[in-house]
Amino acid sequence: MLFVPFPDGFVPPDPPPYEPGEPGLSVLRQLTHWFILQDPSYIQLTPRDRVSTGNGGFTLADGAPRSQQRVKMIFTAGSSDGIVASQDGQDRQYDFIVVGEWNATIHTDDYWVDPLTAQKYVVTGVSAANGYEVKASIKSYGPEALYG
Repeated sequence: MLFVPFPDGFVPPDPPPYEPGEPGLSVLRQLTHWFILQDPSYIQLTPRDRVSTGNGGFTLADGAPRSQQRVKMIFTAGSSDGIVASQDGQDRQYDFIVVGEWNATIHTDDYWVDPLTAQKYVVTGVSAANGYEVKASIKSYGPEALYG
């Protein structure tokens, strides 16, 4: 990336306020599309619904898997070996951000399992909608994470 400083004394004007629905939204959507195409991953999420157990708790019940979606996986966390202390000693966990296009369907508690490695990926949170991308936090469980 090239950085070109402003000349001395130059004050850049404030950008115009962004309003949803303006032509800028289509540009942001196109930029997200291109960003994903640079290193796409294909996932098929299985939704999970919270079902009451009757004693104040809940379990997660799998729904029908959604259609495959193209996303960008970004590795975000800590150590490359993924070792995290747990109750039973140690677990291997990896953190990711998933970026999908503006119309991607991703919800908290959705998951997928990589068919080649059996690595499990669980959606732990979804960012507020901004109209041009869907961004979610992912926790991965298993021996290794190959995305990002």
